[in-house]
Amino acid sequence: VKKEIIRLFPGVTLFASANYDSNKYLVHESWAETGARASLDILGMPARIKQMQTAQTQADVSGLRRLAITVAAIMQIDMSYYQYQLALAHYGDSNELNRIDTKLLGISSAAAASRSIGRMEHIMQNVSSVSTRLDMDRHMIDVFAAWSNIYFSIGCDILEDVTGDEDLDTLTALVERGLT
Repeated sequence: VKKEIIRLFPGVTLFASANYDSNKYLVHESWAETGARASLDILGMPARIKQMQTAQTQADVSGLRRLAITVAAIMQIDMSYYQYQLALAHYGDSNELNRIDTKLLGISSAAAASRSIGRMEHIMQNVSSVSTRLDMDRHMIDVFAAWSNIYFSIGCDILEDVTGDEDLDTLTALVERGLT
């Protein structure tokens, strides 16, 4: 925009020269001249004004684009945090349900040992306990996934040293180092 504004100003040229002519009929055979010339492109003025407006519009669009990218980044971080909080709540609920199912399984095992319930009821309680344990593990995975989304959203790369040829122990050590 500033360049376009400067182009609106008239062009100014300064000049100076020392001259000599061998014509003996001249009063002065050598002389010096200095001066300044100013030029203004009147016909090109509307185009220059339009270019200045275009440059200003491009600067405004660039500013809005930067603002949109900033807002998108903030929203991504906010949504990642919200997903993390939600995943933690789901994990807490499934952990509590798993604790209850584990107690029920213990009661069912004791009842099956004393033959006060049938074998099928004990198997169903066992399956229910396994199912709630799997749900709890799935919710824990959701917590870690949401946590990794937060890291990704803020630009952290905890595995920057990974080449892809690491074994599990090395990869585990790299992840632990990245998280501390």
